[in-house]
Amino acid sequence: MDAWRALCYRAFDDEKAATDLVLFLEGCGRVRDEDGVYEWTSGTHEASTLLTLGLRLKGGNVFELDGATWDAYVAAKRDTRRQWHEDKHRRLTEQLHALLASVQPLNDREAGLLALEQFSKAHATNLGTVPLMRALVGAIQFQRYKAHVIDWTMDDAMLTQNGDAMEDYVRLLKGTLGLTLVQAPPAADQTAIRMPDDDNSDFKSAVAMETPESSRLVWRWNSQWTDADLSAMLRLVRHWRPSPSGYYQLTSVARPSTALLPSNPVVRWALLFLRGCFAPLLKLFA
Repeated sequence: MDAWRALCYRAFDDEKAATDLVLFLEGCGRVRDEDGVYEWTSGTHEASTLLTLGLRLKGGNVFELDGATWDAYVAAKRDTRRQWHEDKHRRLTEQLHALLASVQPLNDREAGLLALEQFSKAHATNLGTVPLMRALVGAIQFQRYKAHVIDWTMDDAMLTQNGDAMEDYVRLLKGTLGLTLVQAPPAADQTAIRMPDDDNSDFKSAVAMETPESSRLVWRWNSQWTDADLSAMLRLVRHWRPSPSGYYQLTSVARPSTALLPSNPVVRWALLFLRGCFAPLLKLFA
């Protein structure tokens, strides 16, 4: 049984040989009507490997296992799947906490806009980035022309469930945009794993469908970004659609008056026009 558990764990880690063997055992066996024993005819898998897993050699390349033992193997795979998800969630959560503690704000407007543009282009074809970027565009739109700073709530899965991109995501939010984390996700040992009620016999589908319970982060928008900056950001990420506004909430923290532009487009155009006209004069007297 230990060898079977170890094989399943390696398969969940996407080790090809382990995955192929688990799929073979789950999909290629047949049950003998007379005694309920499972049989497999193996043409590619090493006999020693199958024997190590507890199968018996019936003869030639045919292996067998009694039904009760196979049922125990199915249950053991389900337990191993739970352990694998718990271990993975723990590693990702620990990595996320380390990044949140280490990444520092860039505090540079021009460099920040350039970094946002580079991020948007680099992840343009990354499907795992779509939820984050849609939520970010929604946050920018929601913050623009508001007199108070917004809070943006997200599930930590938005940052952790796309493999190696987690560091890029944290650097974008905390480093490039300078957002402040006002509610951190719980530590790894304080979160639970949500598992399906039934066992999915399809191995790959079973891996994909189990996700950690959502853990929330709350980001506070950087009040130093002006409405003109926010408009520039929206132009840089214009190919991303915004998500609904349910993620965002106004706070009591006021933005600097110099950061604000009128929400009325006509008044805003007039103000920007006058600023452009008088900007050279103001520089002369500065």
